[in-house]
Amino acid sequence: MRRIMAKYKVLTRSYIGGKVEEPGAIIQYDGNPSSNLEPLDAAAEKKMAEYQKQVGQRISASDPRFIARMIEKQGQ
Repeated sequence: MRRIMAKYKVLTRSYIGGKVEEPGAIIQYDGNPSSNLEPLDAAAEKKMAEYQKQVGQRISASDPRFIARMIEKQGQ
């Protein structure tokens, strides 16, 4: 059975799935979404709600928001 991946719009320059994605990019992603991604389909909305419920406001070094900030700092 083929797994359907959620579809998102990238909101900020982010390191996702092993590469840097630019704002506006449309991606399919099966990892944990964060505030740097806008859900574009029902699968993404469900995954986003589940992940936000699980982690609340916690930020970890593997969180895409943290990684995006580190990428931005390197470019300054």
